[in-house]
Amino acid sequence: MRILITGGAGFIGRHIAEHFQDRAEVRVLDNLRGGFKSNLSGLDCQLIVGSILDRDLVREAIKGVDFVFHLAAMMSVQESVQKPNECAEIRLAGKTTLRQVLVLYTRSAILVTNDSGPAHFASMTPIHVVTLFGPETPALFAARSPNAIALWAGIACSPCVNAYNNRQSVCRNNLCMQAITVDDVFKEVTGIYDSVKTTTFGN
Repeated sequence: MRILITGGAGFIGRHIAEHFQDRAEVRVLDNLRGGFKSNLSGLDCQLIVGSILDRDLVREAIKGVDFVFHLAAMMSVQESVQKPNECAEIRLAGKTTLRQVLVLYTRSAILVTNDSGPAHFASMTPIHVVTLFGPETPALFAARSPNAIALWAGIACSPCVNAYNNRQSVCRNNLCMQAITVDDVFKEVTGIYDSVKTTTFGN
């Protein structure tokens, strides 16, 4: 099995590459603007240095790949403001129609998202969804799909937005989101991946 991690030379990419050691051939595509070669030190993986906007390079990088972990993003808020078009291209934001998004879901194994439209659209497809809840409650707003998992810390002040306060909150320190750790999300994703792999490729 072969996986590709875009933006894989960052913190999360390092953990994903580490998880797949001795499980898959790991390929990383990163322009090293926000990631570092040193993050991949000691790991058995192929690093391709370049931009995800280079279509020929991406076409080459994705050859023979079974799964893609798309982590590529513009890390600097200031740079994203200065280069909004490039930022949108990297993230695909505003670049797809609803129909194209649904097609992408059918071609993907797992979606990690906040509580928003994509989580609910995904429930119309076979994709597995991990949704992060903070100021709202999954009891009311979780996607109704057997493949949907809601991560919610359930701290005392959450949920804090609802119809009664016009979906406005005085909170300026989102502890409800901070309480959901990278390890929490990673554990859910790897658990789903392992079950999908077993179903798709067998033991």
